[in-house]
Amino acid sequence: MATYPSRNGLAIPPQELCLPYVESDRPPDNHHLYWPAKQFGRSAILWTFRGLEANQEMMEWGTHHEYVHRRWTNAPRPKIEVAYNFIMEQLDMGEEISSKALRSIRREYERRK
Repeated sequence: MATYPSRNGLAIPPQELCLPYVESDRPPDNHHLYWPAKQFGRSAILWTFRGLEANQEMMEWGTHHEYVHRRWTNAPRPKIEVAYNFIMEQLDMGEEISSKALRSIRREYERRK
């Protein structure tokens, strides 16, 4: 099985992959571009990164489960610096995260330097 497509260390959004529509009787659900959750450990940076709106997509259930998860293994977890910079870019673009989360990721980033 191939790895989920990525570019410059970041997963490619589903819209860019021209995914097929796979019919299902089930309702659409949320797809995290980075899975499984356990690969993110206890890092505030990585958990914030995974939870960003930009890294989640509502998808048809069939496309999500019958195509994406059967065709690809998870995208590699990004390096901390890549994840941190992506969070900062998303904040500049209007993404909202709590001030508590922002303090936590900034402290963690400073400790890792």
